[in-house]
Amino acid sequence: MTGLENIIKQIEADSQSRIDEIKSKADAAVREIMDAAKAEAEEISGSYAKLADLKSKNVLERAKAADESDAKRAVLKKKQELIKGMIDAARDAIRNADSAEYFEFLESILKKTEKGDGGRIILSQKDMKEMTPSFEAVLKEKNLTAESGSMEPRSGCVVVYGSIEINCTIDAVFDAQAEVVSDSLNAFLFGSEGGV
Repeated sequence: MTGLENIIKQIEADSQSRIDEIKSKADAAVREIMDAAKAEAEEISGSYAKLADLKSKNVLERAKAADESDAKRAVLKKKQELIKGMIDAARDAIRNADSAEYFEFLESILKKTEKGDGGRIILSQKDMKEMTPSFEAVLKEKNLTAESGSMEPRSGCVVVYGSIEINCTIDAVFDAQAEVVSDSLNAFLFGSEGGV
């Protein structure tokens, strides 16, 4: 099991616990409002009984609708925070991975780019020094020459074919796939509870 899988499992457990807590609080708030509305209705007597009953139902329905709406917004906000946190954790995991895992990630990105005619790949100086033989083989296969640039270490790369520049930095890759990643995480974490 990789470190990323362990991180995801821990986040899953934490998120489920937080969601249960939010739902429990929302249910308690609904019960409290319902109790208050019922007590108010019981105080009204005689000729106002029907009016009190109608008023009570309206108050309850509005209170319940408002609380349910607040609870849904809170759960949605928490889901969005959890998914953003997981995406950020995945970025950090790639940046902090050992050389083999980091360059394996870069290989997977490069394998998706079109093979050009005599292109260049720009990496940080540190990344240039830590290149794995497997990564070097992909560069040769893609007909890419490695160059160091003013990039941050472990930030990904930029591929240049003539006048075409392909931004393969970790941030660009995650940003380009943000919606797909978010949808996948939402489905994985929350199943059929609804999307974010």
